[in-house]
Amino acid sequence: MVSGQSGETEATVIPEQELIRIAKSLKQGGTNDPNGISSEKQLKATLRTVIKTASCTQLSESHAATACDTLRACLARCEDSGDPDLLTHAYSQETWTEIFDIFLRSSESRKPKPFKLLLLALERNLTKNPSQFVKDRLIAHIISKTWQVISLQDDGDSAVKPSLQALRHFICKNVIRAQDIVLISSQDLGAKVTEGANPLEIQNAPIPMVSLSASTNMEHSHRFLCKTLSWVRHPDVAPITGRLIGVFCSSLRAWSYSWETPAGLATNSHGNQPIWFSALKSSVQSQPELLDLFAVHVFPEIVRQDCDGIADFAEVLSLKHLEQGNLIAYGSADLHISFLLLRAMKQKGTFNTIDNETIDITASKLLCHADPHIRVLAFSIVIQSSSPKIAFPSTVLSSLVNALPNYHAEVDPKARQENLALIKRLCLRLKGVLISLSKGKVDLWSTKPTIERDRLLSNSSAASELAEASREHHLDFFVWYRDFLLQELSPTGSYQRHVVSLKVIDFLMSSSCFLLYEESSDTLEGERCDFFKSFYHELLTSLLALAIDPFDDVRELAACILKGIPRAAWASLSLKKAAEVRSLCPSYARESGAADDIPLSAYNPEGNPGLTLACQRTAKRAQTTARADHADGFGRLYALTVGLNTVSDQEHTRAERDQHALGRLMIELNDRIRKTRVDIHTAVKTASLHGLLIAARYLVLRYNRHNPTDELETSRSLIWRDNCDQLLSIASNVWLAVKHILCADAPEGYEPDTLDDQNPVGTKDMLSFCWRALKESSTSMHSMIAGSKGAPIVQAFQTHHYRIFGELAFTELAELRHRGAFSTVSQTFSDCCIRCVESKDLETQELPKSWYQKTLLCIQQRASALTRRSAGLPAMITGILSATPKGAFFDTVIRDLQAIAQLETDIDSKDEHLDLPQVHAFNCLKDIFTDARFNTAVEQHMSASLELAVHALESDRWAVRNCGLMFMKALITRMNDGTNTLSSKAPSSHRRVSSLVYEKYPNVPDLLLRLLTHEDVIDSERLHKGVAVPDTLLTQAQHVFPALEIIEQSGIPTKYYTEIWQASWNHLEGPVWALRDKAAKALSYLPNSNAIETEVRRSLQSSWSRQNSLHGRLLYLRYLIIRLRSDSQGLHAVLIQILKHFQIMIIGNPCPMTRSTYVTLLADILEAISKDEFAGGNCRTSEKYKWRPSTPLKMSCKCSSEDWRLLTQYLHRDCPGNPAFALEVAAKRRCTPLVASFDESAESSSQGPEIGHTIFADSRTSDGPCHPEHADQMLRLSGRFLASVTHSNDVSLAAVSTMTSSWSRALQLALDDHAEVSTRQAAVDSLAEFFDRTKDMKVDSEEASGNLLLMLVLYDSLFDDDEDVRDSGAATVSKLLSSITGQDGSKAVGIPLMVPAASRQLLCHLKDRYRTSPALWMEAVQRIIGTQQFLPRTPHKAHQSPRFLSPRTLLARLKPEDTALFVEEKQNLYIDEAKEAGTWLEVLLTMDRTAIDIETLRQLEGWTFEGIDALTDVAGTEIDGPLGWTSKPEVYTLGVRILHAAQALMRFSKDESLGVDGNALRARLEKMLVVGEESYLNGSWMRMIRKSLE
Repeated sequence: MVSGQSGETEATVIPEQELIRIAKSLKQGGTNDPNGISSEKQLKATLRTVIKTASCTQLSESHAATACDTLRACLARCEDSGDPDLLTHAYSQETWTEIFDIFLRSSESRKPKPFKLLLLALERNLTKNPSQFVKDRLIAHIISKTWQVISLQDDGDSAVKPSLQALRHFICKNVIRAQDIVLISSQDLGAKVTEGANPLEIQNAPIPMVSLSASTNMEHSHRFLCKTLSWVRHPDVAPITGRLIGVFCSSLRAWSYSWETPAGLATNSHGNQPIWFSALKSSVQSQPELLDLFAVHVFPEIVRQDCDGIADFAEVLSLKHLEQGNLIAYGSADLHISFLLLRAMKQKGTFNTIDNETIDITASKLLCHADPHIRVLAFSIVIQSSSPKIAFPSTVLSSLVNALPNYHAEVDPKARQENLALIKRLCLRLKGVLISLSKGKVDLWSTKPTIERDRLLSNSSAASELAEASREHHLDFFVWYRDFLLQELSPTGSYQRHVVSLKVIDFLMSSSCFLLYEESSDTLEGERCDFFKSFYHELLTSLLALAIDPFDDVRELAACILKGIPRAAWASLSLKKAAEVRSLCPSYARESGAADDIPLSAYNPEGNPGLTLACQRTAKRAQTTARADHADGFGRLYALTVGLNTVSDQEHTRAERDQHALGRLMIELNDRIRKTRVDIHTAVKTASLHGLLIAARYLVLRYNRHNPTDELETSRSLIWRDNCDQLLSIASNVWLAVKHILCADAPEGYEPDTLDDQNPVGTKDMLSFCWRALKESSTSMHSMIAGSKGAPIVQAFQTHHYRIFGELAFTELAELRHRGAFSTVSQTFSDCCIRCVESKDLETQELPKSWYQKTLLCIQQRASALTRRSAGLPAMITGILSATPKGAFFDTVIRDLQAIAQLETDIDSKDEHLDLPQVHAFNCLKDIFTDARFNTAVEQHMSASLELAVHALESDRWAVRNCGLMFMKALITRMNDGTNTLSSKAPSSHRRVSSLVYEKYPNVPDLLLRLLTHEDVIDSERLHKGVAVPDTLLTQAQHVFPALEIIEQSGIPTKYYTEIWQASWNHLEGPVWALRDKAAKALSYLPNSNAIETEVRRSLQSSWSRQNSLHGRLLYLRYLIIRLRSDSQGLHAVLIQILKHFQIMIIGNPCPMTRSTYVTLLADILEAISKDEFAGGNCRTSEKYKWRPSTPLKMSCKCSSEDWRLLTQYLHRDCPGNPAFALEVAAKRRCTPLVASFDESAESSSQGPEIGHTIFADSRTSDGPCHPEHADQMLRLSGRFLASVTHSNDVSLAAVSTMTSSWSRALQLALDDHAEVSTRQAAVDSLAEFFDRTKDMKVDSEEASGNLLLMLVLYDSLFDDDEDVRDSGAATVSKLLSSITGQDGSKAVGIPLMVPAASRQLLCHLKDRYRTSPALWMEAVQRIIGTQQFLPRTPHKAHQSPRFLSPRTLLARLKPEDTALFVEEKQNLYIDEAKEAGTWLEVLLTMDRTAIDIETLRQLEGWTFEGIDALTDVAGTEIDGPLGWTSKPEVYTLGVRILHAAQALMRFSKDESLGVDGNALRARLEKMLVVGEESYLNGSWMRMIRKSLE
């Protein structure tokens, strides 16, 4: 670490104004300044003084910048002087090193520009230095100092970024070369410069300018690269790290040609690879979570700087493994680096012998890879092109068809966003290719190898055929993607699929990608055709249904697309057969009049009836259910309907139409508010306000987006003033209607005075009604001032409007007690204050200050009301300050609140309602310091606020201490730049920034010691007066916890390290468990990663006198182990150390508490080792994407056999039934299966089958209570032991089959959606163990029906609701499929698959291997009809017949609308039942004739006939259309199942031997088609019917 100068005094610091004068005098030559520098001696003294000033670390920002400018001026004047003594001083080593140390020490926390200029001055001074000897010494000094900082890896060192900047700068200027860095760093000169030492001490060290061997050069180059790349872990350092690596690699390559073996740099054990490749690989393996930073900052710089090295790498890069798709021998780090470089090389066009098409096809094979980083890289490579006219190979398009559905279902938000961006780029390129193909200008051969390119160019007919085929492929792909997008909008689609599809459709329409060119004989360009032209009816129907989706962003996207759809396209929703439909469907008239009180008279009778019907249905649902999504949907559709009123466009302007519609809304709103104030209980069910308030908000927002441009518009703003008055009146009346409920201290206990037995209104319904009414009312108010300053309504606002507006919001904040009720009001009040300050009217500008005075009065008046974190008072303060986020008024508010917070409490008072305005002041300060808007303004108040918070922790009143503790937490967050940098995920990317806290706030170390060493002294006078004395341990915890949290986030400053460490360690051995745990966690992040093993040894060897001390140390070791989770070797070494103390910790320890902690520590280590080995050894890739090994788990560490034997005996020894031993019993239960998994003796013994049978049987049933963790571990082990039973020759095949079937049923129960996640994960792990150990056996033969059940259980795990369970199942499937041998003896492709691809591949395997299995056929039928979801969950057996339920009964059960206010969420949101039915239909249609069970087929035929008849009957009596009866997900799924079954029966009817009545089925489908066309039945259903009839 670069240390500062000691002994600085104020006398050596030149004032800022004096520095400005000196710099000005030096630049002018000192001729015009009588007080200027007139002699060389004076200039030399001035230079020394300016250096001392610039080295001071306590200067302000402007003072430090001025010192740098003056220092540069002094140095330049000295260099230009002709005086020899002055030149010697200017070019001396001492002067240069002192200035360089100033740059390293101060530039990190200062403005960058002055220090960049200072670095340029240093570089100029160095290059002009007349002494080569001094130059060499200075170069050695630069490298040794910077290498010291880089290699020490101290996160708290502020010289890290400056060191990297300096090193890069000098390399770019050719002052330093790569060989200088390698040779000097190889001598570890940096280690000789200790902290605080004089930099001149190393100047006389020998400079190793001798040549080293090529292997030695490679070794030291690799070390320098790895140490430098490790700093990528900090986002703020990553950019400069990448730039330094780029220039270093370029210089390194130039130097490599002069080595003894010029090719040595590019040769290693992995073949011909640049040396930076191995360093990059090592860094990516050790820090896989930082791959994005490597991709953004490191790889582009290497490609840009080392072009020759990249070209050579491209020449030798082996793609044969990628081309074959065999990645078993290709590590994840290799893939990441290779694809990152391939993408960068493709961007730069550095390929010589590898054609782009080969790379595209190779990358397309990895589009379904399990690792999201590899998927994104492969996708970006595939779609990347130097020209939008370059066509895709057909193989790539086929791969995209398989991959895109997976990307739409991506559950990871980050990966989903990256995929979405790439999909948009894909659409643009596809459009360019199609347009170019239609014009005959497409590039089909630039991506091909040279020989094939020449052949195509010489053969015009072949080129023409290729162009036509390519056009068909691209057009087919675009059409497929359009149909796929429409299908993704189905009611059963997941949130992820809806969002991605909506965003893609929105992009296609906004960028005109949906307008393509068709061939035409009249013009080369052809005619533009609408991509969605024939599907607008289905698209509009789906979008209108999604307008009431439960997710906000789905509704927002759907409404946005609806607004952008061409007006002519709405004709597809015009219900042309409305007259026939009305006569056929009497319910249409009922639906139209279902909500007569909804003000739909704003519609034009000749408008779009489809949209009108959708709006009416939404209004009915909003009225019936009172749900927020339905109300919001009504508001959006109402505004959309007003906007699409075509007739009004001929008579009125858009603004007048909006005003007219808003007026009608307000009339209805006033009527409903009147009813609410008269009888709120009846209004909850019959007079909902929310939908109308939302509709009013959207209409106001529509009008507020446009600025008035002429006198007519300005005059209309006068009309809006009247509307503003009415809206404010409505908001005030809403507040009066709900305040008596929301202002109660406990509204959740509110009970109405009278209850209606026939239509009861629950407390939850009442609170929801009131909260949402106030929220929507406030949001509607906010919409009036949400526009720009020139918005019409904003201009219409006058002073009295702002006063009424603000007073209402102020009153609501002052009286409300619940954060959920005033969260929206606070935002409205804040924006009102901002608008007031922006106003040109002086009276309006002063309104916020008057409200501030009222707020101070409220703080005093409500000093005894200390509930709910001061309720709305903090929101009032932050709202007022948001108008003036800095300045004198802001500082005044802070000082006023600090003054109130510092008031002393009356310790003599025994009044329970004691006035404590300090609590409100602290809560207000807390909100100010946590608000990002005030980040800059609060910095100057941080030190005083920290003192204030510590003072509050010493208060006699619990309320003051409590709010002081929360204020301290807010300050800790603010100290770390507003980020909660708790180090739960090491290494933290914010750790380096948070460590600078001690430099920014010098009083923090003293406060830490004050908190850590606090002792509560009980005053005898207080005891005599009877004043309550706070609990000593509680007050100690309130003091210590904040201090430990600061240490956990920011470490310990070097100067106070010993004192603070010892004070923290004392709490590690203290009497409070929570403090011991917190201290252990905080201290565990202080040791360097390389010193963890040493720290473990030290903690165990040190003596302890009490059990508390031992317990704290064991907790400390547990947190240290967490940091070693990815280091297998370190875990094994620690395990050896822990087991050496087994006899002391267990046998000689009488305390069950510390024994249980020791056993838990052992379990943590064993679990971490088992996961690491279970996931593929020491490979440090992401946990969920690792391969599972084929070998069983082994104990790779050399533990003492005696210690292991004692541990085993202890775990099998029973504990007493005393409750004090409960934790020890639980720890032993957790540890026992882990120890068994490492003990190979049971597996290899002759008792293996019996043990295996006992274990997996015990995992399913237990006579007594079983600890969950113990049961999960036994279940996890059951797969391994069942595999050992299968391998055994002592067990009959029948017994094995019985055990396998029994085990599969146990796994089915374990994978139930309602089971615990840990249990489901254990079941998948058990399956993985079983398949890993039996992959060489014929376990998937048709005779082994139990194995089919296991495959189906594994398939079900891929649709689990938990992502980790799905990923584990996908990894198991990938490994299983890669080990299966095909009929031709070949192995399947060995690529780790993502979850959807794994399910598809596993199903393909089942279709191929079990195509004649009756069990699989009946399973497919069962999954198509889906009646198992309506039956009790029971594990099924092979050959079990499907259970059929009446579809008419199911339809009657599912069709009614759910009117519950709070809908219960499905247990599993991942699976799409409708989509799964289609997937299993493909299985059913590919099965062999011999697999069909005739009896089941007859039942399926009757079930399908009844289902079609039921759907046809409903369609004949009810109109469907937008938001119709098929929009309910359950009804839609049932219809899909029935129509899929019909499609299967139509196929079976072609085989007369099966006896399916095809004619009767066709007649039913044709009737349903006709009725469906008349009633506007669901478009997806209609397509399925037509497909079945083809």
